[in-house]
Amino acid sequence: MNDERGGQQWQLIGAPLYVSVKRAAALSGISAATLYEWAHDARDPIPHIMSGRKILIRTAALPEYLRRKETA
Repeated sequence: MNDERGGQQWQLIGAPLYVSVKRAAALSGISAATLYEWAHDARDPIPHIMSGRKILIRTAALPEYLRRKETA
């Protein structure tokens, strides 16, 4: 399935709503260190929640957040 830009859409059916930073890194191809930086970015943090001290990234937010970072 293609998006409006002609790129492939992520298949998120059956994916958990939130994933660990390590799993988000594997899904996106972005390093875990970069995702931790983005989670702590005061201006434009990647959508996440905290579970104790653990950061969980919202899976559905990854494609749009990465698109914004492409043009930044």
